[in-house]
Amino acid sequence: MKFVKYQNSGNDFVIVEDFKRIFPLENSLFISQICNRKYGVGSDGLILLQGSLFTDYRMVFFNPDGKEASLCGNGLICLADFISRLGEKKREFCIEGASGMVPVRFGKEKIAISLEVPKILSWNHFFPTIGLTGFVVDIGVPHGVIFVPDIDEIDVDKKGREIRWSREFQPEGINVNFVQTISPKVLKIRTYERGVEGETLSCGSGNGAAAFVKSQLDKSQGQFSIAISSEETIEVIVGKKIEILGKPTLIFEGRIYL
Repeated sequence: MKFVKYQNSGNDFVIVEDFKRIFPLENSLFISQICNRKYGVGSDGLILLQGSLFTDYRMVFFNPDGKEASLCGNGLICLADFISRLGEKKREFCIEGASGMVPVRFGKEKIAISLEVPKILSWNHFFPTIGLTGFVVDIGVPHGVIFVPDIDEIDVDKKGREIRWSREFQPEGINVNFVQTISPKVLKIRTYERGVEGETLSCGSGNGAAAFVKSQLDKSQGQFSIAISSEETIEVIVGKKIEILGKPTLIFEGRIYL
């Protein structure tokens, strides 16, 4: 079975065209082995591209632990580019995911995905493991957003893991974003992702969640620039929807032997 490997802002994925639906998606061990960086291809997740009964395409996304997840923003951006390379000529189309339908738009240089405005799960939420107050929102997947004075002082793996596995967020857990405000429309972010179980160089939905929370606090919408761990800057536009922009890269192609 052929696959491609993509990255967007340092978040990397294995993508498999599965229109015939023959990929063994129930074999979580096999999926985790593909994502393993020492014994497999290595990635932050695996994506299956399938046909959809309701819209243009369907994305099935798996975290590196082999478990299916409902949304991945950077994965959607990479998948959109892959679909274009397969021959899709439309500059706008829709991808079905476990969390709903996501519109995709191709600009002059970047690809944009439009997510629904997050649901607020807990506002001014106290996180006892770090003694700080933050916010918990669902942007297709749940995210904790915690503003800190200096993001470089945070042990993201340790503190993120403690919050992710906190009893109050079980059984699924949450992603954890530590955010530093540089200016009203400029943020720095570091993210601990569940399923990856560590800090990643980028998290598209986490960037969207952080921009949304900041816009709510400041009562101001518009474009945010977000500096991420890969030392790139990501654009997020907050309005009636959350639009995340990216410029994905095809890294290489290969074969998976079932």
